[in-house]
Amino acid sequence: MKRIVALLLCAVTLIGLCSCGSVSDVDVELSQPIETTETQSETTQHQETEPFVTSAFLSNRECDIVLASGYDENGAMYELVANEYEDYTGTTIEVGVIKDNKWFVEPTSDSPFTENGGLFYYDVSISDIEKDVKNGNRHFMYIGNGCFAYDNYIIYNSLNQKSINLHEIDGDCYASLDYGSHSYINDRDNIVLIGDVYGSGLCVLNTQTMEINETGLELDGLHAYGDGLFCAREGMTSDYKFYNLDGAEVLNLSDYGKYIYYTDWNSSYGKYETVPVFSEGKCTFYTQNDQDSVYKITIDKQGNVLESEKVK
Repeated sequence: MKRIVALLLCAVTLIGLCSCGSVSDVDVELSQPIETTETQSETTQHQETEPFVTSAFLSNRECDIVLASGYDENGAMYELVANEYEDYTGTTIEVGVIKDNKWFVEPTSDSPFTENGGLFYYDVSISDIEKDVKNGNRHFMYIGNGCFAYDNYIIYNSLNQKSINLHEIDGDCYASLDYGSHSYINDRDNIVLIGDVYGSGLCVLNTQTMEINETGLELDGLHAYGDGLFCAREGMTSDYKFYNLDGAEVLNLSDYGKYIYYTDWNSSYGKYETVPVFSEGKCTFYTQNDQDSVYKITIDKQGNVLESEKVK
């Protein structure tokens, strides 16, 4: 009975307090931590999930298509993205660059990859690009150091907004850009090899200045430059070798069997990524021996075989 009376007295006391102005203060003091706790919980949840929102997510949310993407040697991610707008006057494409999930170059129709603010070169639309991507073809690629390329003749540096269109210089010249896992080849030296500019043979493009310099070398079948070396052949022979920019022969792929060139992807050998480019002192390629067996070989810059695997 005493306990019931005590409880009733407490209830009366609380009811009396509700009629005082100080009660609202008490309510604020009691309710504020609850609201703060909820806000902190929401903020904490937001902070935990935001860093995991990938750059691709931003691109897909704010752009029609990601044309090309890749990382520089410091781990920064670059994405070349585009939006397409259509009305009764025609089609307009805007191209921009996202770096680490933030706009680095705002989308603009005044892009090196578009003509007169309309479509991409050769009247390629975004829908055409999507079809090509689904079929395994690519017009665009990331070549490192914040640089992008389009069809081996347009090079664009998003860091300084400089670009070059090789077809406007010489319709017969082309950039030596290998696809696949070697998209970071431009990071260290800012060099892209250019083949046959005005019949002058092999040239070197500095992607920082967009200046082209002749080497005096006459070589064909150029592969990308990496670690101070590049793979090419003399004339139309199948004898591929590694050279330095002085033209000195460093390694001969024929020493490792019959080199399988990447145009053999659809041959009876199967589809191999045979892109002989040195990176971090190593190069991997495929060869065939006298028994028609195919081997995947990794060598160092001294020509030593580091790994050899029979794949067929």
